This record gives sequence, structure tokens and C-alpha cells, in this order.
Amino acid sequence: MKLLLAACALGAAAPAQAQAWLDDSTEFWRLGPAGIVARGPNSCTTDLGRDGYDRNGEWTAVDMSLVQLPDDRTALLFEGDGLLAPNGRPRRDFTLTFFKRDNGAKVPASAHYPLRLSVDRNARAWIVLDAKQRNELENAPGIDLTPAGQDGSFHVEHEVRAVQMRTLRRCMSEAQRADRGSGKPMVTPPKPLVPVAALIFMEDYPPDALWKEVSGRVSYRLTLSAKGLVTDCTSKLMGAPVKDYDLVIDTCNILSARARYVPALDADGKPTQGQVDGVVSWQL
Repeated sequence: MKLLLAACALGAAAPAQAQAWLDDSTEFWRLGPAGIVARGPNSCTTDLGRDGYDRNGEWTAVDMSLVQLPDDRTALLFEGDGLLAPNGRPRRDFTLTFFKRDNGAKVPASAHYPLRLSVDRNARAWIVLDAKQRNELENAPGIDLTPAGQDGSFHVEHEVRAVQMRTLRRCMSEAQRADRGSGKPMVTPPKPLVPVAALIFMEDYPPDALWKEVSGRVSYRLTLSAKGLVTDCTSKLMGAPVKDYDLVIDTCNILSARARYVPALDADGKPTQGQVDGVVSWQL
């Protein structure tokens, strides 16, 4: 069996629909200049839980979420009255501690990060993590947030689970698929990072079609996001004497999962959506 493939780029694609839960239905905030908090698109959030402390007989809560930003940064979001001092004013200075496992026990890691948070009037605070902190977070069984200064009795601790990190990465992958970029028409077509002919292998031949000794040519059209990922695929069988739609379905499934492109560019040289047409020849 041999597989013959060809691909060519065509015109710009229609706007794609988001394929996963994103923060377009809830509030998403990004740290801007001087700590100003502003709204932004295409982020993903996973809740890490709630913790709190007893303040003069009143339990005060702090919720923590993990947010993946579109520019591949990660932020921790803290919300709740626990961010306020007893006088009702926002606390500013905190220490962030990542835990680690030591012979099965959870102990503080060697690094403690003093942080000055941007706390708004709604008792919401952000920490944008650097690369080292992000790596520690992914391997930390827990996080501790303690305010600096006189009130040492207060601290909140949150657990980070591996499934939450996986969910966040999966969501961001879908966010990239939904990225429309500038939304303007394509001028420079997308280019494959890997030739399409190298994406399909002999073991990909549909078992039923292989058993029936069916060959065929499948034409396809890929719609690509501004990140160069496949957002949609349509395909059809081209004049095969025996109709085997496994060839059609598998062509789209394989290319959607494996194809990666240098994004299309608009007239200003900015990434935008695009389309690629091609043909896969399944031949025994």
C-alpha cells in the first residue's frame, strides 16, 4: 500500500466557533500596565477550591482559581473577604509558598515569594507566575498564601491536582483552535510545519477498507485558526467505484489531530484564519 498526498492553500475561512469551554461567559481579567486589571478574551480557568480562617469568630473565605492567559502565561486568582484586613481595606503584601513532597509528607519548598498584589475593591487579587513559579506550581501538592506583617494567624492553603493542570492545558489547546486572530481576509496562505504526506502512515489505513481492499481519493478542506490549528475539516470521496466512507472520516480525523501550520497572514502581516485544500489518495 502507498499513500499519495497533495495540499494547496486557498482563500480565507469563515469565522470558527469555539470548541471548548472558555472564559467568554464569565469574567476574565488580565494584569495590565501598573497592575491595572482589564478584561480580555480566550483564557481558561480551573477552580482550585476554597479555604479560609476564623477572624474574631467569623469564618472568612478565600477562593483560588488557576487561569491560563492567551500569551502562555499562567496566573493565580484569589477572591474573597480574606484578602481584606480587619479594617476592610485590601491587604497588599503577601508571601506565596509552594509545597513539595518529601518522603510522602507535604513540606514547604525552599522558595518563598514575597508578593505585592493588585487587590481591587471587589477583593480580587492576581499573581502572574514566571516560568520558575509555573514549574513549581505544576509539581506542588499545595499552595500557601500568607499576608506579611502583624496578622500572622491568617493564611489560606489550596491544593493543586494534576487533573486540574491537564484540564487547563486541554482547554487552552481548544482556545488556540478558536483563535480568529485579526479576523481580516488572508493574503499570505498558511504553510504546513510538516508536509501533509508525512502525517498519514500505513497503519492508519481504515481496517474495514483494508479488509475490503478498497482504494480511493479523498478531497479535504481544512479551516485553520490564527494559531495554525485545524478548527474544521470537510472531506468527500472522489469518484471511487466502491464507496467506503471510513476513508473520508479518517482523513479528517487524522489531519485535524496532527496537522500544524504557520498561520495565514492578513494584509498587515498579522495572523488570521485561513483554509487549505488538498487530496489524499488511499491506494493498496
